[in-house]
Amino acid sequence: MAVQGEVVAIPDEILAALPSDPKHNPVVAAALEMQAIWWAFRRSGILRIMTFTVDVPDTMLRALDVSPAQASAKLRLAAAMKFYELGELSSGAAAELAGIPKPVFLTRLADFGIDAFRMKPEELDQDIESLRRHEGG
Repeated sequence: MAVQGEVVAIPDEILAALPSDPKHNPVVAAALEMQAIWWAFRRSGILRIMTFTVDVPDTMLRALDVSPAQASAKLRLAAAMKFYELGELSSGAAAELAGIPKPVFLTRLADFGIDAFRMKPEELDQDIESLRRHEGG
């Protein structure tokens, strides 16, 4: 079975966790506004989207108990998470690949065991030392 990629703005499980009228939530309202802008750019031809096909065995869909559209969203999110984890995409670019707003992407990092704070301990120590020198303490 071939699964076509599609844009998934805000996953249903995220919407389900929000108050009864998510449009009154300022974060969701901003995300929906960003989605509308994104679609306007896409329709105008300014933003070009590449679509590709991934062959997915029916057994995978049954094992995950998902529809083809849900599988597409899961694959995009998993790929975005991995590219972010490897440092190949910024959080903004990875969120765009996943088809979700950046704040939602950042909150989902923990679901994949990925740290949002990417500084190495040595870098943190250097920053603290630099701050102490700057403050004179």
